[in-house]
Amino acid sequence: MTTPSFDPTASKPRPERALNTLRAKLIIGLTPGLVALLILLGVSLKATDIMVAANRHLAEAGRELAITRAMQVSLGQIQLLLTEQPPLTASSALFDRFQTQADLLDAQFAEARALYGEPGEQKPFHQALVHWGLAREETRRLLDPVAPPLSQEDRSRIQTTLMTTLQQVQSDLQTLSDAVLTEMNATVEASQRAHDRSSFILIASTLAAFLLGVFFLFWFSRYLTTPLVTLAESARRLGRGDLDVRIDVQQRDEIGDLAREFNLMAEKLQRRNRELESVSAERTAYARELQQVLRRNVQVQEEERKRIADDIHDGVSQWLMGAMFEIQAARVRLDDDHPAKEHLEAAQGVLKEVKDEMRRVIYDLHPPLLESNGLVTALRGLAQEQEAHFHTPIQFDVMGKPYRLPTDQELALFRITQEALNNIHKHAQATAIEIHIGFEPGQVTLAIRDNGRGFETNPAATSERRHLGLTSMRERATAVGASIHIQSHPGQGSEVIVSIPTTPSAASTSL
Repeated sequence: MTTPSFDPTASKPRPERALNTLRAKLIIGLTPGLVALLILLGVSLKATDIMVAANRHLAEAGRELAITRAMQVSLGQIQLLLTEQPPLTASSALFDRFQTQADLLDAQFAEARALYGEPGEQKPFHQALVHWGLAREETRRLLDPVAPPLSQEDRSRIQTTLMTTLQQVQSDLQTLSDAVLTEMNATVEASQRAHDRSSFILIASTLAAFLLGVFFLFWFSRYLTTPLVTLAESARRLGRGDLDVRIDVQQRDEIGDLAREFNLMAEKLQRRNRELESVSAERTAYARELQQVLRRNVQVQEEERKRIADDIHDGVSQWLMGAMFEIQAARVRLDDDHPAKEHLEAAQGVLKEVKDEMRRVIYDLHPPLLESNGLVTALRGLAQEQEAHFHTPIQFDVMGKPYRLPTDQELALFRITQEALNNIHKHAQATAIEIHIGFEPGQVTLAIRDNGRGFETNPAATSERRHLGLTSMRERATAVGASIHIQSHPGQGSEVIVSIPTTPSAASTSL
């Protein structure tokens, strides 16, 4: 069957003329908006620059005022220290306290040196710095315990000079503070003016851009939006499955070309959809037939397994039991020191092992617990039997509340588990195996994992025996409508997950 292909170049009338027409419309319509955007961007940058400069000056003035206030506070602490305890005699404790406050004021003078840039600020700052240096030296002569001793007259004179000098420093700092406040007030006024000017510029430019944008929208969008909205709505209807939708083409530009291509695409999709529906119906019928064939094949296999198990149980097992009884009878008749008695005991042991192996084979061929007790009990028994036989620990977990499934589904899950365990024991060299089965209201999930050497899931890289086992598991899952996922990598173990949907009536039949 030939499938038509969609050719986007099938219908393009007058491409150059249509392209130039729409391009011209776009250029004419977008130019005013672009110009307005550039103007608004330039104005915004200018206003931002004005505001940043004003805020920077305001921040600098704030830092100057803060350091000036800090120096005034420190100087006040020194004056208070000398006033509360008149320095008539040298004292180590008093000198240490003064030294601490003096170091703090020195650090503040050093920090403020680079801040004051105005002429009205530099002069009082330098005067305060000079006067403070004099006061600091006089205080050290007066208070330092290791300084040369002074007479009472010298101490009184130095103390008087010291207080005068400190008052002069305080006066200089007050003059500096007044100058900083004057500058800060001027900066605040300038910042407010800059803010007002920037706000006016931004508002005016925004309003102009808005008016220009409104004009652009009403002038240009009327032509473009209506056909685009129609095209979008038609595309949504087409996406919802309405393949009969068509667009009435009136324009002769690219939008009109797009509308014509849309109509052509809708026609081809409608024709292809009819073809796909026919193919889908054929494939559905084929899949149903294939599932029936697989189910019948599995049913025949199980019937044959049951027949073989019955034949072994009713025939070979009986003969085996008869042979064991005959050997036992022969042993009883022979003397204890008879040379043949040891061979009879060995033969009897071999027959017992054969009997146990036959019982295991019979169980593998037709598990009786599956019919009588259900899937969970049968899987638990299989895990225990495999663990005892192969000496590999198997963890078996049940999640959810178990319930019975149709016979073919339970049998398929049991056989898939059985085949997976056989593959693990023969090929994986695993040291641990996990079997998890989960019951949910609408689904049963079975997972078999191992920590063995893993394998390539690509059939070309898989051994023939393992490939046949995987194929068998997939066929059994397909036969009962289940999905199977096999994941493995070399050196990373393997995992088989089977999910089978269940009906509400099955979920209500809990064990």
